[in-house]
Amino acid sequence: GRMVTQLKGSLYYLFSSLRFSLLVFWSILGGVLVISFITDLLMTNSRFSFNLSFPTYIFAAIFGFWMIKNVIPFLIKMGATRKAIFLSIGIFGIVLSVLNAMLSNTASKIIAVLYSTNSLNHSITLTVDGNEQFFNHIGDFLGDNSWLTRVVIDSSISFFFFGCLFVGGLIFYKYGVVGGMIFFALGFIAMIYAGHAGVLETFVKAIFTNFSIVFFYQLFAVGIVVYLLSFLFIRRLTI
Repeated sequence: GRMVTQLKGSLYYLFSSLRFSLLVFWSILGGVLVISFITDLLMTNSRFSFNLSFPTYIFAAIFGFWMIKNVIPFLIKMGATRKAIFLSIGIFGIVLSVLNAMLSNTASKIIAVLYSTNSLNHSITLTVDGNEQFFNHIGDFLGDNSWLTRVVIDSSISFFFFGCLFVGGLIFYKYGVVGGMIFFALGFIAMIYAGHAGVLETFVKAIFTNFSIVFFYQLFAVGIVVYLLSFLFIRRLTI
Protein backbone atom coordinates (compact mmCIF):
# COMPACT_ATOMS: atom_id res chain seq x y z
CA GLY A 1 0.00 0.00 0.00
CA ARG A 2 2.67 2.55 1.00
CA MET A 3 4.83 1.66 -2.03
CA VAL A 4 1.89 2.11 -4.43
CA THR A 5 0.99 5.46 -2.83
CA GLN A 6 4.59 6.69 -3.16
CA LEU A 7 4.70 5.49 -6.78
CA LYS A 8 1.48 7.34 -7.64
CA GLY A 9 2.69 10.50 -5.88
CA SER A 10 6.07 10.39 -7.64
CA LEU A 11 4.47 9.84 -11.05
CA TYR A 12 2.02 12.69 -10.44
CA TYR A 13 4.89 15.04 -9.61
CA LEU A 14 6.91 13.89 -12.63
CA PHE A 15 4.07 14.39 -15.09
CA SER A 16 3.20 17.74 -13.49
CA SER A 17 6.83 18.82 -14.01
CA LEU A 18 6.74 17.51 -17.59
CA ARG A 19 3.49 19.19 -18.64
CA PHE A 20 4.84 22.74 -19.05
CA SER A 21 8.13 21.65 -20.66
CA LEU A 22 6.30 19.38 -23.10
CA LEU A 23 3.88 22.18 -24.00
CA VAL A 24 6.77 24.60 -24.66
CA PHE A 25 8.66 21.94 -26.68
CA TRP A 26 5.73 21.18 -28.99
CA SER A 27 4.77 24.86 -29.24
CA ILE A 28 8.27 25.63 -30.56
CA LEU A 29 8.18 22.69 -33.00
CA GLY A 30 4.68 23.67 -34.11
CA GLY A 31 5.76 27.29 -34.59
CA VAL A 32 8.74 26.23 -36.73
CA LEU A 33 6.47 24.01 -38.84
CA VAL A 34 3.92 26.80 -39.36
CA ILE A 35 6.65 29.28 -40.38
CA SER A 36 8.13 26.69 -42.79
CA PHE A 37 4.65 25.98 -44.17
CA ILE A 38 3.93 29.68 -44.79
CA THR A 39 7.38 30.24 -46.33
CA ASP A 40 6.81 27.31 -48.67
CA LEU A 41 3.47 28.75 -49.79
CA LEU A 42 4.95 32.20 -50.44
CA MET A 43 8.07 30.94 -52.27
CA THR A 44 7.15 28.89 -55.32
CA ASN A 45 10.59 27.30 -55.77
CA SER A 46 10.99 26.20 -52.15
CA ARG A 47 10.81 22.60 -50.94
CA PHE A 48 9.35 21.81 -47.52
CA SER A 49 11.71 19.73 -45.35
CA PHE A 50 11.03 18.51 -41.82
CA ASN A 51 12.02 15.87 -39.28
CA LEU A 52 10.14 15.77 -35.99
CA SER A 53 11.76 12.59 -34.66
CA PHE A 54 15.27 13.91 -34.01
CA PRO A 55 14.10 16.75 -31.66
CA THR A 56 12.18 14.17 -29.57
CA TYR A 57 15.41 12.15 -29.09
CA ILE A 58 17.17 15.29 -27.84
CA PHE A 59 14.22 16.19 -25.58
CA ALA A 60 14.24 12.74 -23.94
CA ALA A 61 18.01 12.89 -23.40
CA ILE A 62 17.89 16.40 -21.89
CA PHE A 63 14.98 15.51 -19.61
CA GLY A 64 16.81 12.38 -18.41
CA PHE A 65 19.79 14.52 -17.39
CA TRP A 66 17.67 17.43 -16.08
CA MET A 67 15.69 15.48 -13.52
CA ILE A 68 18.76 14.42 -11.51
CA LYS A 69 19.03 17.79 -9.77
CA ASN A 70 15.50 19.04 -10.32
CA VAL A 71 13.32 16.04 -9.43
CA ILE A 72 15.13 13.38 -7.36
CA PRO A 73 16.17 15.66 -4.43
CA PHE A 74 12.57 16.92 -4.09
CA LEU A 75 11.13 13.37 -4.11
CA ILE A 76 13.66 12.27 -1.46
CA LYS A 77 12.75 15.26 0.73
CA MET A 78 9.06 14.36 0.34
CA GLY A 79 9.84 10.92 1.82
CA ALA A 80 9.73 8.75 -1.32
CA THR A 81 11.84 5.60 -1.09
CA ARG A 82 14.70 5.06 -3.53
CA LYS A 83 12.82 2.10 -5.05
CA ALA A 84 9.68 4.20 -5.65
CA ILE A 85 11.81 6.94 -7.28
CA PHE A 86 13.58 4.37 -9.46
CA LEU A 87 10.33 2.75 -10.65
CA SER A 88 8.46 6.01 -11.20
CA ILE A 89 11.25 7.58 -13.29
CA GLY A 90 11.55 4.39 -15.36
CA ILE A 91 7.80 4.36 -16.08
CA PHE A 92 7.93 8.09 -16.78
CA GLY A 93 10.81 7.64 -19.27
CA ILE A 94 8.92 4.95 -21.20
CA VAL A 95 5.67 6.95 -21.30
CA LEU A 96 7.52 10.12 -22.35
CA SER A 97 9.32 8.27 -25.17
CA VAL A 98 6.14 6.61 -26.50
CA LEU A 99 4.06 9.81 -26.16
CA ASN A 100 6.56 11.95 -28.09
CA ALA A 101 6.95 9.22 -30.73
CA MET A 102 3.16 9.07 -31.23
CA LEU A 103 2.81 12.85 -31.41
CA SER A 104 5.74 13.35 -33.82
CA ASN A 105 4.66 10.59 -36.20
CA THR A 106 1.00 11.64 -36.13
CA ALA A 107 2.07 15.20 -37.01
CA SER A 108 4.33 13.83 -39.77
CA LYS A 109 1.41 11.82 -41.21
CA ILE A 110 -0.83 14.92 -41.22
CA ILE A 111 1.86 16.98 -42.99
CA ALA A 112 2.39 14.18 -45.54
CA VAL A 113 -1.35 14.21 -46.30
CA LEU A 114 -1.36 18.02 -46.74
CA TYR A 115 1.56 17.79 -49.16
CA SER A 116 1.96 15.69 -52.25
CA THR A 117 4.91 13.28 -52.07
CA ASN A 118 6.82 15.21 -54.70
CA SER A 119 6.78 18.49 -52.82
CA LEU A 120 8.30 17.10 -49.62
CA ASN A 121 12.06 17.40 -49.30
CA HIS A 122 13.60 14.49 -47.42
CA SER A 123 15.72 15.53 -44.46
CA ILE A 124 18.30 12.70 -44.62
CA THR A 125 20.60 12.33 -47.63
CA LEU A 126 23.03 9.42 -48.04
CA THR A 127 25.45 8.74 -50.87
CA VAL A 128 25.88 5.01 -51.56
CA ASP A 129 28.22 3.95 -54.39
CA GLY A 130 27.98 7.41 -55.91
CA ASN A 131 24.17 7.45 -55.88
CA GLU A 132 22.23 9.84 -53.66
CA GLN A 133 19.47 8.28 -51.59
CA PHE A 134 16.89 10.38 -49.76
CA PHE A 135 15.14 9.54 -46.51
CA ASN A 136 12.91 11.33 -44.05
CA HIS A 137 12.98 8.80 -41.23
CA ILE A 138 15.08 5.82 -40.11
CA GLY A 139 12.01 3.69 -40.91
CA ASP A 140 12.65 4.38 -44.62
CA PHE A 141 15.59 1.96 -44.40
CA LEU A 142 13.20 -0.85 -43.45
CA GLY A 143 10.73 -2.68 -45.67
CA ASP A 144 7.82 -1.81 -43.37
CA ASN A 145 7.59 1.94 -42.85
CA SER A 146 4.18 2.17 -41.20
CA TRP A 147 3.14 4.62 -38.47
CA LEU A 148 3.47 1.89 -35.83
CA THR A 149 6.97 0.94 -37.03
CA ARG A 150 8.09 4.56 -36.78
CA VAL A 151 6.61 4.85 -33.28
CA VAL A 152 8.52 1.73 -32.18
CA ILE A 153 11.76 3.09 -33.68
CA ASP A 154 11.41 6.56 -32.13
CA SER A 155 10.31 5.19 -28.75
CA SER A 156 13.31 2.85 -28.51
CA ILE A 157 15.83 5.52 -29.52
CA SER A 158 14.32 8.11 -27.17
CA PHE A 159 14.26 5.75 -24.19
CA PHE A 160 17.83 4.63 -24.90
CA PHE A 161 19.01 8.27 -24.86
CA PHE A 162 16.87 8.95 -21.77
CA GLY A 163 18.49 6.04 -19.91
CA CYS A 164 22.04 6.90 -20.97
CA LEU A 165 21.80 10.58 -20.01
CA PHE A 166 20.01 9.70 -16.76
CA VAL A 167 22.83 7.35 -15.72
CA GLY A 168 25.40 9.90 -16.94
CA GLY A 169 23.74 12.61 -14.86
CA LEU A 170 23.78 10.37 -11.78
CA ILE A 171 27.52 9.74 -12.24
CA PHE A 172 28.20 13.49 -12.40
CA TYR A 173 25.91 14.12 -9.42
CA LYS A 174 27.53 11.43 -7.28
CA TYR A 175 31.20 11.88 -8.21
CA GLY A 176 31.26 15.54 -9.27
CA VAL A 177 32.44 17.06 -12.54
CA VAL A 178 35.96 15.62 -12.26
CA GLY A 179 34.72 12.10 -11.46
CA GLY A 180 32.16 12.28 -14.27
CA MET A 181 34.75 13.49 -16.79
CA ILE A 182 37.16 10.71 -15.78
CA PHE A 183 34.40 8.11 -16.21
CA PHE A 184 33.44 9.35 -19.69
CA ALA A 185 37.10 9.73 -20.69
CA LEU A 186 37.66 6.06 -19.82
CA GLY A 187 34.58 5.14 -21.86
CA PHE A 188 35.86 7.19 -24.80
CA ILE A 189 39.29 5.50 -24.60
CA ALA A 190 37.57 2.10 -24.53
CA MET A 191 35.65 3.02 -27.71
CA ILE A 192 38.86 4.15 -29.45
CA TYR A 193 40.54 0.88 -28.50
CA ALA A 194 37.53 -1.09 -29.78
CA GLY A 195 37.74 0.90 -33.03
CA HIS A 196 41.44 0.14 -33.50
CA ALA A 197 40.94 -3.51 -32.62
CA GLY A 198 38.22 -3.82 -35.27
CA VAL A 199 35.54 -4.77 -32.72
CA LEU A 200 33.50 -1.61 -33.38
CA GLU A 201 33.64 -2.09 -37.15
CA THR A 202 32.51 -5.71 -36.84
CA PHE A 203 29.66 -4.66 -34.55
CA VAL A 204 28.42 -1.91 -36.91
CA LYS A 205 28.63 -4.23 -39.94
CA ALA A 206 26.65 -6.90 -38.07
CA ILE A 207 23.91 -4.35 -37.32
CA PHE A 208 23.54 -3.03 -40.86
CA THR A 209 23.91 -6.45 -42.55
CA ASN A 210 20.74 -7.66 -40.81
CA PHE A 211 19.13 -4.26 -40.21
CA SER A 212 15.47 -4.67 -39.28
CA ILE A 213 12.87 -3.62 -36.71
CA VAL A 214 14.37 -6.29 -34.40
CA PHE A 215 17.35 -3.98 -33.88
CA PHE A 216 15.10 -1.38 -32.25
CA TYR A 217 13.52 -3.95 -29.93
CA GLN A 218 17.05 -4.86 -28.93
CA LEU A 219 17.94 -1.18 -28.51
CA PHE A 220 14.96 -0.74 -26.19
CA ALA A 221 16.12 -3.77 -24.20
CA VAL A 222 19.62 -2.23 -23.93
CA GLY A 223 17.97 0.99 -22.75
CA ILE A 224 16.19 -0.98 -20.01
CA VAL A 225 19.49 -2.58 -18.93
CA VAL A 226 21.22 0.83 -18.88
CA TYR A 227 18.37 2.23 -16.81
CA LEU A 228 18.55 -0.71 -14.38
CA LEU A 229 22.18 0.26 -13.72
CA SER A 230 20.94 3.58 -12.37
CA PHE A 231 19.57 1.81 -9.28
CA LEU A 232 23.16 1.18 -8.15
CA PHE A 233 23.55 4.98 -7.87
CA ILE A 234 20.00 5.89 -6.72
CA ARG A 235 19.96 3.51 -3.74
CA ARG A 236 22.98 5.26 -2.19
CA LEU A 237 22.25 8.76 -3.41
CA THR A 238 22.46 11.54 -0.83
CA ILE A 239 21.17 15.10 -1.19
